[in-house]
Amino acid sequence: MNWLQNIDISSHFIERYFQRVLNVDLPSNYDHFSAKTRVFKDLISRLTENEILCGNSLCFDNHMVKIPFEQTKIIIVKDNTLVTVINNNKDR
Repeated sequence: MNWLQNIDISSHFIERYFQRVLNVDLPSNYDHFSAKTRVFKDLISRLTENEILCGNSLCFDNHMVKIPFEQTKIIIVKDNTLVTVINNNKDR
């Protein structure tokens, strides 16, 4: 998981991950470090081998990349920072 070893996580990513992946609201008085740890551990548990390989191939040489996630979402990485996670439902 090379690309994940040097990655940072934005507050916006944490908020959207709670909302769009975990399907829960982020508490208004959340501890940033605890939330970041929870998100990172959950993200690692959900990433498939192909998604990890995609990140390894794209994240080091590009300013911004979109990595497929869970077949219905996309993770946006910009300058080694997880920026947001978006739904990619074709049916919308």
